[in-house]
Amino acid sequence: MTKSITNAAQLLLHGLAIGICLSSTPAMAASDATTTPSAKRLLEEFANATSLGKACGYREEAIGQYYSKEFARLIRQEAKGPTADQDVDREVGIALVSAKIFANQRTEGRHFTSEQCAMARKAIDESVPRGYDKP
Repeated sequence: MTKSITNAAQLLLHGLAIGICLSSTPAMAASDATTTPSAKRLLEEFANATSLGKACGYREEAIGQYYSKEFARLIRQEAKGPTADQDVDREVGIALVSAKIFANQRTEGRHFTSEQCAMARKAIDESVPRGYDKP
């Protein structure tokens, strides 16, 4: 079941990213960049980290900030043309909302044991630097 949820999330994220059909070249470059293998992998990590953070109530804000920044960087790096800031922000916003929706669906009605939360916290700490936490 986890694999089908992950596949559904990938389809949702991919569909939302592709579903934005804008006429500007910078917007098209930003959308094209979200379909690369690196972007898909980062979006999957983003969705999984968001789910773990939500399930354990751990560093949710830091996860969102870190992956949003990394996704924006990746879009700019892999875009096939110039990208406007508002186009990158739009793509990042879609990814953030999609990851949160996926996390809500994935964690609804589930309760992690303290051992599972400890493993989730460790995984989050290994992938999200501390600089993204609120002071």
